[in-house]
Amino acid sequence: LERLGDDPDDLFIGAVELELGPEQWLRTAGPLRDYDGDGTPEDLLSELDALVGQAVTALVRLDDDGDEGDVYVLNDLVYRDSAGGPAPWQQGRTVMGQAAAPQKVAEAAARAVGEGARVDELDREDGDAVAWEADVVAADGREHTVLLDAAGQVLEVRFED
Repeated sequence: LERLGDDPDDLFIGAVELELGPEQWLRTAGPLRDYDGDGTPEDLLSELDALVGQAVTALVRLDDDGDEGDVYVLNDLVYRDSAGGPAPWQQGRTVMGQAAAPQKVAEAAARAVGEGARVDELDREDGDAVAWEADVVAADGREHTVLLDAAGQVLEVRFED
């Protein structure tokens, strides 16, 4: 990863500039994930600074010119929801660093219903407390709706008749 400029968002892999969010947000964002792999999630700018000069892997969506890429995965850790959910800087109701990846949310929803349960559908919600709604099928075939917060904590389990 290279920094080609003085701004925190002047980060490149080869000739591709990484789009990581608005500069002001990058300067103030708290911990999201441990992208530098040192075992401690730090504020986002510190995490990114630690990656400069290091080999990194990223999943990006390139723009039409192929010279800028929106980052979705950084060093095998989710950075932004590729399924169309809000970007981290758009999650005003979510305390940064507490947003769970969709897979973790689905696992929590299945655990809430019981052993052998599977998530049939997982949808992001736009509420203040409820961030996720999961349709879960129990091992016995009964259907449940599980409501979870942005961190993947179960708020409510509803049995569907």
